[in-house]
Amino acid sequence: HSSTNHTDANHQRHHNGHNHTPSSKTISSESSRRAKDLFGDCALVEIIHLHDCFRGALRTLENDVSELCREIDGVAPSEGKWNDLERRIAGRFTVIWSVFRAHSAAEDEFIWPALKAKQVALPEGECG
Repeated sequence: HSSTNHTDANHQRHHNGHNHTPSSKTISSESSRRAKDLFGDCALVEIIHLHDCFRGALRTLENDVSELCREIDGVAPSEGKWNDLERRIAGRFTVIWSVFRAHSAAEDEFIWPALKAKQVALPEGECG
């Protein structure tokens, strides 16, 4: 009976008033799990996981900056809270930037040369 199926689907999507569309965080963790299942202990899983961690850290940094903006625009801004948020943002950024630079250097030194060495030469004029 089609109306029952439609109703069941709506109930599943809106169970308890919540829409259960997967978030980018859920999709990202599902991608990591799927990669781990496919590639086991391969270094690719570690790279995918690290990139997932970067995305999560950047989302958290973005949330902190948004919170600071709301505080600055607030009716009764608190300078003490501003200072705490500024320190938290600066510290978080410093860690992300340090890890990103080390990761990028490692990719440039090890990953990209290894991939380039395995690259199959394409006939001239083809972009692949």
